[in-house]
This record gives sequence, structure tokens and C-alpha cells, in this order.
Amino acid sequence: MHDGEEGVIVSDRWRVAYFFIFFFKQKTAYEIKECDWSSDVCSSDLGNSAMATIVANTAVNNWFILKRGQAQGLSFSGISFSGAVLPLTAMFIMVRSDLSTAFLVIGAAIVLLSPVAWLVVRNRPEEYGLRPDGLPAKSTPPKIVQPPPGPAIMDEGIAADHDPSSEHWTFSMVIASGNFWKLGTAVALSMMGVLAVMFQLTPRFMDMGFSKQNAMYMMSLTALIGACGKYFWGSFCDRYEPRKVIALLMVANSIGLALGLVEGSFAATLLFVVVFGFAMGGVATAGPIMVAHLFGREAYASVARFMGFLGRMSILGYMIARESLRLTDSYDAAFVVFIILNLIAAALIISTKVTAPLLSRD
Repeated sequence: MHDGEEGVIVSDRWRVAYFFIFFFKQKTAYEIKECDWSSDVCSSDLGNSAMATIVANTAVNNWFILKRGQAQGLSFSGISFSGAVLPLTAMFIMVRSDLSTAFLVIGAAIVLLSPVAWLVVRNRPEEYGLRPDGLPAKSTPPKIVQPPPGPAIMDEGIAADHDPSSEHWTFSMVIASGNFWKLGTAVALSMMGVLAVMFQLTPRFMDMGFSKQNAMYMMSLTALIGACGKYFWGSFCDRYEPRKVIALLMVANSIGLALGLVEGSFAATLLFVVVFGFAMGGVATAGPIMVAHLFGREAYASVARFMGFLGRMSILGYMIARESLRLTDSYDAAFVVFIILNLIAAALIISTKVTAPLLSRD
């Protein structure tokens, strides 16, 4: 993807706004809680991927290499901040009006704010006489060197940004790559728990005895901590070997989910909010960082567009949670499944191999 990112971002946000205004205005609060997750919610998630997992990430990837993790973390932090702010906004509107009005206001806000992308998003630094990370353009082509052991992003070099061999990956090339299958599956497995747990978190807190308002505050706090987690996990990937960092965050995600199974303890619930919130925030940034880390900057969009198909497996998380509630009248069984899936995901991440070359600064 080499142009038009801002246009795709705007059009996709307008599609999401349409979903808010014309779908949710038909629902009552009870119907939304009891809706068919395999159709209503999953159809929303499918459309949301156009901006969240490819287009905006490509724009960030074009502009950052050495600080890619921090940049991706900040970019994704907006998602978690919206998860902290929008539920509270909707609650305050509902107190004074009704659910339909709340979704109408949120949808209208998306429509009005989306065009800002046309003002701030730019395609590639080379078009402005720069290199990634704001470095000045070089007069001579950089020297390609092979990656040393350890971190793939180091002070001695930057990830490939002009390697012709990595500029475009065909479908046959992608599916022949073991890294593609391992990474795509790992991110999807981890995201199953993130999406499903966050969707039902407020009702779960209410079932634990919190008032509706306090349950909303707890969910918002989880999302807010997740926003911080996105930035910090991304920063860790800039400093340390990304595969190990991301495998660690998936293990931390399992620990957070395990804390969510402890009943009757406010301290355990608070630890769940902190640990799960911090860990789940990093899962969203894991995919984009690892795609660039494993395949190189120029190959990012070519590989990411195919990775999105594997990412659709994450919607199974909604179905796992739904069946857990239907069969056991509890989400605990789903939590156990998500814990196991995160551990499998961590093992898959560790098993990937770095093949993208580095470019010398000299």
C-alpha cells in the first residue's frame, strides 16, 4: 500500500459510524447484552479491521523503524482511550436521554472527527526528503548487512527500508512462509480472549456485585491501563528482541485472565484489572510490530493484507464466551480456554525466525 491511507481511514471510520447510528439504534440495552455474538458483534469486528490492522499501521510503519514500537503503541493507544472514554460518555448520555441517542451522538462524533486524517496523515518520509524516524535523506544508498543475534532493531542498523526483494509478497510467497502462519495464528489466538473478555467485562463486574456505574468505571479503568500497556510494550520492543517481549506479554495475558477467575476478593479483581489491562493492551500492537520485524518495512502492507485473513479467527472468541455462558451459566470456562490459547500463542511467537536484513547507518 503506497498511497491513499488517509482516504481509506476516513471512509472506514464513516462505515463504523454508520454501524453505530443505524444498527445500535434498533437495540435496547438488554438486546445488546444478549445479542448473537457470532453475527452482530462479529460483523462489526470484520469491518473494523480495515483501519485498525492494516491502513493506519502501514502509515506508521512507513515513518518509523528504530522507534516503531513506540509509534505503534501510541497509534493503538487511541483505541484503548476510546474504550475508557466512550462507555462513560454513553452512560452519561443515557442517564439524560436513552441508548439510541447515545449511539447517535457517538456515531456523529466519528463522522465529524474522521476527516482530520486528511490533514495529518502523510504517505512516506521519502516524499519529503526524509528517512524513517525523521533522519535526513542520504546521498548514497545504505549498505545492507545481515541481522546479528539478539534484537533486530539496534543502534548499529535499521530494518530494511529499500530492499527490493522484500517490497512485494505474492499470495503464494506468503502462504509458503512459516513465519506467516505462526505469527497470524498466535495473534488471533491471543486476540480471542482480549475481544471476548472486554466485550462482556461490564456485565461480568455487575455479576460480581458491582453496581452498574462502578462496573462501567472498572471496565474503563481496564481500557485506560490497556492504553498505557500499548505504549510500554511497544517501547520494550524497541529496546529488546520483539519476539521475546511479545511472548512475555502473552504469558502475562494468561496470568491476568487467571486472576479474573478468583472470586470474592476485591484485591484479586483489582489485580486482574491491572495485569490483564496492561497485558491485553500490548496484544493489539504485537501483530504490526512483528510483521515489520520479520518481513521488513517495504513488505509490511503486502504481508499484512494476507495476515488479516488469519486475524479473523479472533472472532471465535465471542463464540467461545457465548457457549461458555450458555452451557455453564458462567464465563469461567471461556477464561480457562483463553489462558491456554495465550500460552500456545507465546510458544508460536518464540518459534518464529528473523530473516529481514538490516541497513547500516553508515
